[in-house]
Amino acid sequence: MLNFIKKNIGDSQLKIADDGSVSFSKESTKKEGKEGTDPYKETTVTSVWKYQGDQYTKTTTTEVKDKDGNIITLTEIHTQFKYDYDTKKEAPLIITEKTYKFQEGLSSINENSDYILVKYDAVTREPLEVEIVESGQKSYAKYNPETKQIEGDKKVAEQLQTLRTQHTIRTYFAEAERVLTEFQGLGYYATLFFDEDSLLEWRDSVDKIFATFYLGTEYWSSAICGTYLDGEDEGIAYAETPQGLAQVGAHIEATRSEPIQAINATEFIYKITFNVRNGDYDKDPRAPEEININVVLKGQRTANVFKQEQKVKRGSSFGRTGRNAIVQDSNVLYTEVCLTFDRIPLRWKLDNGELCNTIQESSGE
Repeated sequence: MLNFIKKNIGDSQLKIADDGSVSFSKESTKKEGKEGTDPYKETTVTSVWKYQGDQYTKTTTTEVKDKDGNIITLTEIHTQFKYDYDTKKEAPLIITEKTYKFQEGLSSINENSDYILVKYDAVTREPLEVEIVESGQKSYAKYNPETKQIEGDKKVAEQLQTLRTQHTIRTYFAEAERVLTEFQGLGYYATLFFDEDSLLEWRDSVDKIFATFYLGTEYWSSAICGTYLDGEDEGIAYAETPQGLAQVGAHIEATRSEPIQAINATEFIYKITFNVRNGDYDKDPRAPEEININVVLKGQRTANVFKQEQKVKRGSSFGRTGRNAIVQDSNVLYTEVCLTFDRIPLRWKLDNGELCNTIQESSGE
């Protein structure tokens, strides 16, 4: 491992502590706008790696300053890895995301500001712990896998339960979307033996079966309908079937590589996947005749992924997933990815005509 580090960054940047741990860091700064003016922003991304034995950690800090030098955004992502001797690769174990907040009366965030910290399983992204500091007072809650209960402060425990419910539903729908997409192979034969109304009823019954056997109807009604049909989950828009159940209408997600040092510049590699389904068949009365969509990246600046809006006809779907995912490099730091719509199908639940998700930094090497 040490030889690998020396080969890639050199001896001069290494720091060796008394306990035998080895660490090094990389920093990149991106300036946007004219200094001294309101649109001006300066974003600094610092990544620190620390190796000790068969474990290492990576901490990425993102700091955004305004024209006056005030810190307006401060986040830390800490990932713990352990070397897997079977695969001969570093496997991520735990991810901790810490987001600082403004305190009343202050114009800048600092390391003593209030914050919310969430700890996840790095592989499944299951939320495990939440820590909140408000007005200097710390409160905490964690999930106990033995008792399958959440322990800690009541208010924080409720927030952790919400995060865990969101994770459960996201995981379920990601799998359901994959399985339902595989049913498309039935397409031609289905049109031979079913009329359009019967086919729609059959597809809705598939949703109902998934609800019963994967979640249980009681859980479906209380956790999904009660929580999510009031709006959209992060990165997922839900449509309501005639039976009152929920199905995925659209989803979008993206990852970003760690900063890559190039000549006189810093670059990131982005991977974007999404899918939009405009109704279930070409005469579906719940769907518009046509939807115009685009993918928008937000962060240091705002950019459209497609030069022209993409059309999704009634009864069809459009997306980029798997091998067709969008992969693009950029020297701009983007933190959010969105799907924009000029109109949406009936029974969709979506606010403000767009569906957004946070861009996750890839934990892979």
